[in-house]
Amino acid sequence: MKKILNPYLNKEGYNCVCCAPNNPIGLHLEFWEENEDVLTIWNPGENYQGWVNTLHGGIISMLMDEVAGWVINRKLQTTGVTMQLNVKYKKPVMTTDSQITVRGHIASQRRNIVTIHLTLENSKGEVCDEGEAVYFTFGSDKAREMGFEGCKVEGGVIAFYLLIPLHPCLERSVELKYQPSKSVFTSSYSNKNRINNLYNMISFESDYNNGTLPEILEALGKTNDEKTSGYGFDPYTEAAKEKIRKTIGMEDADVTFLVGGTQTNTTVIDSVLLGCEGVICVETGHIEVHESGAVEAFGHKVITLPSTDSKLNPNTLASYMDIFLADETHSHMVQPGMVYISMPTELGMVYTREELEALYTTCQKYDLRLFVDGARLGYGLMSEACNYDLPFLARHCDVFYIGGTKVGAMFGEAVVFSGMKTPKYFFTNVKRHGALLAKGRMLGIQFDTLFTDNLYFKVSRHAIAMSERIRSIFCKHGINIAYDSPTNQQFVILSPTLYEKLSQKVAFEIWERKSETEIICRFVTSWATREEELEELDEILQNILS
Repeated sequence: MKKILNPYLNKEGYNCVCCAPNNPIGLHLEFWEENEDVLTIWNPGENYQGWVNTLHGGIISMLMDEVAGWVINRKLQTTGVTMQLNVKYKKPVMTTDSQITVRGHIASQRRNIVTIHLTLENSKGEVCDEGEAVYFTFGSDKAREMGFEGCKVEGGVIAFYLLIPLHPCLERSVELKYQPSKSVFTSSYSNKNRINNLYNMISFESDYNNGTLPEILEALGKTNDEKTSGYGFDPYTEAAKEKIRKTIGMEDADVTFLVGGTQTNTTVIDSVLLGCEGVICVETGHIEVHESGAVEAFGHKVITLPSTDSKLNPNTLASYMDIFLADETHSHMVQPGMVYISMPTELGMVYTREELEALYTTCQKYDLRLFVDGARLGYGLMSEACNYDLPFLARHCDVFYIGGTKVGAMFGEAVVFSGMKTPKYFFTNVKRHGALLAKGRMLGIQFDTLFTDNLYFKVSRHAIAMSERIRSIFCKHGINIAYDSPTNQQFVILSPTLYEKLSQKVAFEIWERKSETEIICRFVTSWATREEELEELDEILQNILS
């Protein structure tokens, strides 16, 4: 067990009630590292009691919150803020006890969101309380801004996880050594070189890291000298709308083109729902985890339910609605007005025909609108796991959108109201959300091209074929698959050592730090993925593992 040195001692204004050594009313905590754990040992004393000789529950929460922060300081070499803290009080902690031990370790990490498991033990080693903290960690620049320059133990060597937001592949472990005489950290690792190297790598980071389909560029070039009306009132936009209506087999469907996925989700949700209504999604839903609270910013609560393989089960939805409606005070609550799903899901899973049909029936039973996020819709529909087509999907939801940005377009999403009338003032609301493109024909031309000669579905099928090849390559090399995704996203489990070596040659994304020995990484294919890139990935893995 090694003592952790306090990195804040020389920071002006530092007077933490928990760990500042000179705070006259503070706890004066010190911290140690023991394998995966960070811990503090403290003598409570009678001044911290709630009930007679019983440690106050608020103090217990404060101790756990503080240990969680030091886990982040030491294990991830950054700082951040507590998003959530849950404490289970299992048995009283006595202020007469000679000492208590509070310890914590990282339970999981998903990008900048870290979950920390915490325990409080009495002097007999009995666990009196358990906690779970969810932390948002800062990038290295923000951490330095707050005066954090690294957290080391006695001996001077630290393991530094660089959480640099510029590129997912920059998140890696590098050993730094502290030189007291120079008061600086030194390392052979160069961020600048790493950034430059990214552009020489094969990349499976995302499905929007390439430019644009050549067919779209050609169409934009041919029409460049034409003058048309703005905001989508042009012949190309009308032609694109008509082709989409024909593809889904619904002549009366209303089609509107927006620029990006987040603004599409927020605009549709805000337009469909009343001010007192919220939207239901699974806990891994995109609007819950990757859109920065955009839906809530427009006044609509995101209500999360448990998922099954990242999908919303109709029975889960029905159970929630039954309990909600049975509560006589539900009129005082946020009213569920919509169900949001994505196809495919955040983990690349596909709703089957039967699942979609059952979910839509359940939504109709409870008067809920079903909204399908189709940012990667082409990849979902072209998957071998999908047993229906676009017309079926259009008839089993109220509104959906066809993603262009991730399926070969420069930008653009096509919103289709198929099972309901377009909300009143939708065009105005699009503009209110900053989603109305003045040069609207740029969207029309792209979708007109995508829905000519089945181009949208052809390029989507290509990405699926490439993804299946990637999966087979990892399996061939004995690398485990984390989630059984049948679409263009593959999630694999890498050891820290393999991640370290592979990330020097290939651009990809960390999805979740599952444990100290397992890192879930995402590899994504697109319309632009080439066979040569897969062959190079295969060769790189062969060289690393041989």
